[in-house]
Amino acid sequence: MAESKRITKRAIDACEAAKSSPSFLWDGELRGFGVKSNPSGSKIFILQYRNGERKLRRIEIGRFGVMTLEQAREQISEHVFTDKRKAEFQKYLQKLRAQAIIEWKNDDVKRAFEEGMKLQAAAPSL
Repeated sequence: MAESKRITKRAIDACEAAKSSPSFLWDGELRGFGVKSNPSGSKIFILQYRNGERKLRRIEIGRFGVMTLEQAREQISEHVFTDKRKAEFQKYLQKLRAQAIIEWKNDDVKRAFEEGMKLQAAAPSL
């Protein structure tokens, strides 16, 4: 990321790709948010991130012109927030599972858990 400025409509309009490869314009405020300018002239809002395996991924959010800059920002903010919550929840579940495995070494705790699961399955849902 060469610039640390917020992407503007004027900057997107001025962004042009080389004849053979796309160019990218990155936002300095919203990490991973950018615009991909294709040689054909189309411009696409993107989100670039690393997944859990540390592989670089790019998601196309929408086309510039069809979607406004602010709409793209909102979608990316929601996407990043949702992904962070999912990751935190998965870590929490892994922690609970690890604790449950340790506690299940005690047969009484395991039996109580299984009985509780049976009662919960038999109970009417709301």
